[in-house]
Amino acid sequence: MLYTFDEIVTEFGNNYQIHKKIEEGKLQKVEPNIYTDSLDYDDFMILIKKYCDGQEKVFTLQDSLKANGMIKKADKIHYLATDKDAAKIKDPRVKQIFSQKEVLTLGRIVMIYKGIPFPVYDKERTLIELCRYQSKIPANIFSEAVQSYRRDIAGIDQQKLTGYLAHFPKLGAITNRLDFIFAQSK
Repeated sequence: MLYTFDEIVTEFGNNYQIHKKIEEGKLQKVEPNIYTDSLDYDDFMILIKKYCDGQEKVFTLQDSLKANGMIKKADKIHYLATDKDAAKIKDPRVKQIFSQKEVLTLGRIVMIYKGIPFPVYDKERTLIELCRYQSKIPANIFSEAVQSYRRDIAGIDQQKLTGYLAHFPKLGAITNRLDFIFAQSK
């Protein structure tokens, strides 16, 4: 299991005990502020532990599409929506999307990835993100997501989608892409 430094301090009490566990081989430092007591982890688990420490961050685009069952496999680059005033994340595995505070948590849900809770957007908000950031998504993944949304049109809460849309600027571009996606499914 992965732990943040704060979680390790809570469990073991102090730096001396932490270093003792490391020397005994019962704990390993994975990267700054991230520790593990097993070798059963991957990069995405590390990113969740490292960056999702509160309500102000949400994994979006491909991670959200995958979590909602709209694509089978996400790329190795993870998009993380943060407040527009948040500090820049300097991790090559993460691309940061700066968002207005009033829409950042709109449609935010928590899912579980290998036992670790992580924030993503619900299916309707993910659809809006797909339309907003089409240029950031590889064409094959965009196409797979569009096909999935077309197949699952009955599973889309239209009222929720309409409610979310009211919060976004550039509504024309988003609705044009939504029309494109849903026109083919009729």
